[in-house]
Amino acid sequence: MEELKPCPFCGNIPTCGTEFYESCGKEIKLTAVVECTVCGVRKRFIFKASDPNTYVPFSDFDYAFSRVLSEWNRRASDDKTRGD
Repeated sequence: MEELKPCPFCGNIPTCGTEFYESCGKEIKLTAVVECTVCGVRKRFIFKASDPNTYVPFSDFDYAFSRVLSEWNRRASDDKTRGD
């Protein structure tokens, strides 16, 4: 797993995990979440909706975490080139 960079706003170390929530009373969604517990900034990535009547297993767990970690770790300066 990619190492998390500190929060871009306050510099504290974030936490990561998963979070379930219900959408419109019909679907259960699972997200990979990175969150700064000091300033509350968070990044999440939804990776599978499940019908609560069929309990379809969640998938793409590894992809979701790699995606949310890389998005959290991305900084604006990563896209800028330096002049000589």
